[in-house]
Amino acid sequence: MRLEVNIKMQGVEELEAALAKLSHKAQNLAPVFGDLGNTLTQGIEESFDSEKSYDGTSWEALKPSTLAYKQKHGGSKILQSGESNLYESIAYHADTNSLTVGVNAYSDDGYPYPLVHQFGTTKAGRDKKTTIPARPFLPVDEDGNVYGEVKEELLELLDEYLSEL
Repeated sequence: MRLEVNIKMQGVEELEAALAKLSHKAQNLAPVFGDLGNTLTQGIEESFDSEKSYDGTSWEALKPSTLAYKQKHGGSKILQSGESNLYESIAYHADTNSLTVGVNAYSDDGYPYPLVHQFGTTKAGRDKKTTIPARPFLPVDEDGNVYGEVKEELLELLDEYLSEL
């Protein structure tokens, strides 16, 4: 013979309400993902505006030939204006289950501007090799690790979201 005992907890209505709220929030993370995406895109835009990486390192100055081209065709900021449209392509997409943040600009022939400018490259030209210096704008170091202060800021946003129960 097996004896079964059930005990019903009383006075936990507040806990049940908080758990119900958490369950509801967990079904639709779009609001918190939107806040995280907004924070990350603002940081990327700041990198472009200040011409510095997330760690505060200034981007390498433009070559005189590039400066001359920009003066002739408009624009003076590094990685802004021109055919790549890097700055204009900073965006995020948040839905109930995911967040995607990035910079999505490619030339007509598929040249990956964001990747090249984030990490730098050397490419063969007509007569010589051209080096494009890294001008990091994403919140990751050269090994792909998220910068500590960015991680802390995102964790704070998540903590705020969870504390609103």
